[in-house]
Amino acid sequence: MQNIKLSVNYHHLVALNQVWAAIEFISTDSPKNRAVISMANRLANRLLKKEMDLLYGTKKEKQHSINLKYYEAYFLEILMHKALQIIHLEYTRSVLQKIADELNQQLA
Repeated sequence: MQNIKLSVNYHHLVALNQVWAAIEFISTDSPKNRAVISMANRLANRLLKKEMDLLYGTKKEKQHSINLKYYEAYFLEILMHKALQIIHLEYTRSVLQKIADELNQQLA
């Protein structure tokens, strides 16, 4: 399987990291939802760390790549669609939709 590569700047990464708030609203009754939560927790650690690294770096406007395994990208896309249902900030919604579309295109 191929890796999925996302290209984001610091501000898009900050918006992307807003999806972790959606974890609280996901029901844990189904195995699929529990798998989404489990993968989200793994990805959250990785992407929040990357955000912190960039926060104290000097290249916030530069594009940065995020490499995801196929299954990570799949679960991230599912979580992003769930997050889009609860996030109301227009900029964040716009960025999340753009990234979700990019993920979907690469997953196809």
